[in-house]
Parts: sequence; C-alpha cells; structure tokens
Amino acid sequence: MSKLAGILAESIFITECLSRDIPIYKPIADMYGIDFIAGNTLKKIQVKSTFVSDDRYPNKPTYKVKFTCGANSRGYSGDEFDYAAVYIALADTWYLIPVEHLSTKTIRVNPYKETCKWNAFKADFEALM
Repeated sequence: MSKLAGILAESIFITECLSRDIPIYKPIADMYGIDFIAGNTLKKIQVKSTFVSDDRYPNKPTYKVKFTCGANSRGYSGDEFDYAAVYIALADTWYLIPVEHLSTKTIRVNPYKETCKWNAFKADFEALM
C-alpha cells in the first residue's frame, strides 16, 4: 500500500494546490528527491503521508511520518527540498513544514493537540505563495 498511498497523497496535494490557485509542476523523474515544484517562488516539495495512527498511543491519535528515501532508508540531506508536505489521511490534514525544521528521520504529529509543535505548520499553504 505504500506506493499507492504515496500516489494518493500526491494526487490530493495537487488538488489542494490547484484549489488555492497555487501553481504546481511535476518533474519528469523523481530521482532528485522532490515530488513537485509549487508556488510563485518555485519551492521544491517532498510529499509524505500516513494512513494509519501510531498504535503505541491508543488514547491519543498520534501519527508517525518517516523522512527517509531509497531502499536503505537514508535520511534526506536537507538541501534536496524546501518543504515537506505531510498528509495525515485519517485527519484529512496537511502540514507544510520547512526542511530546516526537520532534524530527525521521523516525526510524530497529533493534529488534535493544540501544543503539538507541528501545528504551527498545519495547512500552511500560504508558505507556497
């Protein structure tokens, strides 16, 4: 389901951008670590998604998102993209996180908890304008 989930998240991201009049472009090949170029300032976007909650926290809906690529699950170098567009499917929520805020290979997001540090980037499509 991982590849299919990624395609679905990318399709939803395209729809979100177009519905906000944000220009979006798809590179011919994905060998450079970006899924899209979007916005008036041509930001490089890497789309990540999760369609399941983290079972370790049954009483609070937390979602784990990995920022790795390739067969050996290497982390991104930090200059490969400008923003991570993170889709939490069960909450139908997007986060647009600047790459400089991603210092680990995995983040945990709770869209329902006001103090979750990632909520500063929740639905921040304005960052692409």
